Amino acid sequence: MGMSLLKTLLSNISSFLNLSSFNDIRYYQRAEEILKLLKPIILNAIVDSEIISDEVLDKAFEELGLSVEELREQFESWQPLSSKVYFVLQVEALISRIQNSSLDIFQFLKSSDQHLPDELSSASLEHCLQKIKHVGYKQISSLIREAVRDQVDSVGLSSEILMKIFESLSLNSNQEILVEAVALEKLKENAEQAEKTA
Repeated sequence: MGMSLLKTLLSNISSFLNLSSFNDIRYYQRAEEILKLLKPIILNAIVDSEIISDEVLDKAFEELGLSVEELREQFESWQPLSSKVYFVLQVEALISRIQNSSLDIFQFLKSSDQHLPDELSSASLEHCLQKIKHVGYKQISSLIREAVRDQVDSVGLSSEILMKIFESLSLNSNQEILVEAVALEKLKENAEQAEKTA
């Protein structure tokens, strides 16, 4: 396993965990929960161990590193007046990728017959696997996709779904509601365009 890959991954995780101004945002907290499990228990131990290079593990670490870097960039570039709809769609997809890559890493190590450090016992790996599997949050992106699908199918935008989206996004002002309504309309137009070209 390439040490430069691990060092880059550790650096990406540390950079993300240092985004202290986002501590109160639930998406940050979900990603933080997963990455805090990975960083000390797995990554530091792997740096000190002699795990034989494995293509599957290397790929999982590479995917994880890219997802963490993209997620950090999403948080750093987000502005208070930006559309929360677009932010949620991007962030939820990235957190899902981080969760899946993390599960792949833990699963691989758990099933590995290689000598692992004591802190990576089968029981500790299983404990981490279960914790990562149960890092849950109400996915708003599914509500957003449902609203867009309803609009494209000419069913119209259900006021019930719209209210759920607005409540989930904690919209407090008419300006915020207008920004998100425009974002939903733009998503509808993009979906309609994609259907025409498909």
